[in-house]
Amino acid sequence: MIIKINKNSYPEQLIFCFKNIKQIFFLSFMDYKIRYRRTILGPLWPIIQIFFSSILISIIWSILFKQNLGNYFLKIFFNLAIWQLIISTVLESPKLFFGSYKNHFINLSNPLLFYNFRAIINKLIAFLHNVPFFIIVLIYLGIFPNLLFFFIGIFLLILNLLWISAILGIICARYRDISQLINSLSTTLTLITPVVWNKNMLGEYANYAYLNPFTSLLEIVTLPITNLEINLYPFALSILFIIVGHLILFLILKYFGKKIVFWSY
Repeated sequence: MIIKINKNSYPEQLIFCFKNIKQIFFLSFMDYKIRYRRTILGPLWPIIQIFFSSILISIIWSILFKQNLGNYFLKIFFNLAIWQLIISTVLESPKLFFGSYKNHFINLSNPLLFYNFRAIINKLIAFLHNVPFFIIVLIYLGIFPNLLFFFIGIFLLILNLLWISAILGIICARYRDISQLINSLSTTLTLITPVVWNKNMLGEYANYAYLNPFTSLLEIVTLPITNLEINLYPFALSILFIIVGHLILFLILKYFGKKIVFWSY
């Protein structure tokens, strides 16, 4: 078997991915379509799960914490949808180079980031199926989202998911135990992130929630949707994460980029 080791630098890989973005979208769509073949409801199943989970959680928690049911359902519904995008990317990333796209990565000359883009776009396609439900809920509750900050938040989230996906994929291709550790910690991560609870419940310790980086990644998308007061602090933290994360990715690719293909065995 002939192995083509990709020697492209980090900037060259990004340029290659943007030049071939149509191909990446097509392949991501095919991945998504294959996942739900021979099913009737197909991609509606995750949405149904999120919808009914949101109803049950919002009813119980609105009674316990004396919250407005409509507003609390809105928060839970959007939080769970955004969190599904984040956590599914985190959980799939460790298996990208020795599992999901192993044969593609070994035998084709596409750069490493090509597969990270492909995986993230696949998750975005799944997330977009929630948009009609978002619109219906917002219209019903009479809430108008801040679309400018929403799209800024989505853009920052994608940039963060890109370096998270790439770094996890590289590290877990070398050290397989880490992927098992991430799976084990996924439930804990969901509980310590304000997905089904409000950080304001912590009172004077509310800002300590930002010690968890995923709090910022969640809020930059959910706050503009729920039309709450825009807090620029999570946006600033997300930008900081982008700079630091992509710098680390740049260094990893510079010093270990030629070895990753062998780690995928």
